[in-house]
Amino acid sequence: MRTRRNRNVLLSLSRDVPILTFLWKWKLATTSVLARRFFPLRTVKRAYNRLTELRQAGYLEFRTDPRGHNSVWVLTQKGFGAIRDLLPQLKEDGYKTENAYHDLICTAAQLGDWVDGLPSGAGLVSEQELRRYHPEFLPPWLPKIGRHRPDGFWRIPNGSGAKVVALEVELSRKNGERYQSAGYDYGRAQGLNDVLWIVPSQGAASRIETHLKKAAPERASIHAFVLLENLLTNGWQAQVRRGAEQIG
Repeated sequence: MRTRRNRNVLLSLSRDVPILTFLWKWKLATTSVLARRFFPLRTVKRAYNRLTELRQAGYLEFRTDPRGHNSVWVLTQKGFGAIRDLLPQLKEDGYKTENAYHDLICTAAQLGDWVDGLPSGAGLVSEQELRRYHPEFLPPWLPKIGRHRPDGFWRIPNGSGAKVVALEVELSRKNGERYQSAGYDYGRAQGLNDVLWIVPSQGAASRIETHLKKAAPERASIHAFVLLENLLTNGWQAQVRRGAEQIG
């Protein structure tokens, strides 16, 4: 097996480097996700042991929220440095999560049943990639959405080709002007089929939808909503509704 030497640790190009790259793309991941993705024939304990070795070597950190919940792995500066030259040209460097819980929900929502890998014709673009990549290195199927940056995109293959869906994870209240601005950009986007909003409550969905309709009433039907609790319980089997008034 080819290896990449860094100080006292040999980074495997077949698994360790992909782990670091995965954590850069998604900003963070749980032990169970990394075990399933990169250690499919090993136990979770074996995966945890190797991740711990990478942490002890300075490539990773293991974090929990202030209540001791939502434990995740994240890159360190050393971990980012180990893969920096393997990434396409970046318009700005960066690797850290600014809101771990928000990013954890984004990762869970986007990966879903594709945690083991993408089906043929499918695509995933994370918020990290949208933010950091030089535009030339983003896939050509991405829609043009003005200045607004969603939390990610899916390209979902279907019988007639593929549909493109934007992700919006809205866990905290924002002013109406921001939603109207997003609605305006989405209303004029080319190559976009749907926008999926993950929201904490029925009230939040209704408020967001009101502002979206003000901005672009003719495109209001592209917006769909799913409750956060439903997503956490049912994953990709969560009930998705077209129109906020239908969820609950």
